[in-house]
Amino acid sequence: MDKKTILIIEDEQYHRQVLEKILVQNNFFAVSAPDGYEGLKKIFELKPDLIILDILLPGLSGFAVLEKLRAAEETKKLKVVILSNLGDDYDVKKGMALGIEYYFVKANWTPQQIVDKIKEILK
Repeated sequence: MDKKTILIIEDEQYHRQVLEKILVQNNFFAVSAPDGYEGLKKIFELKPDLIILDILLPGLSGFAVLEKLRAAEETKKLKVVILSNLGDDYDVKKGMALGIEYYFVKANWTPQQIVDKIKEILK
């Protein structure tokens, strides 16, 4: 069985490294990008199975990345989860309206719980 590719778009290096490590331990192929522009470039290059997307990113915000994905025919159906410190109703509703699979508030989830949810989403 082929490994599923997960792209992590997260500006905080520590969070990227932790997520990459646990995804690899759970038999995923993990790639990361530190900002929205680099993330968008990698999305179109790799066509990942799922994207873990932060909202507060340098350059291009997570919501802007998501809007660009949904506007392009080749990426509009990619599975995306948001992983952010922002957790108010407005942000959650905006993410859901843009077709995300799930909205994680960083403080409420362990890395393993996030991976378990990703496995569930990719079934």
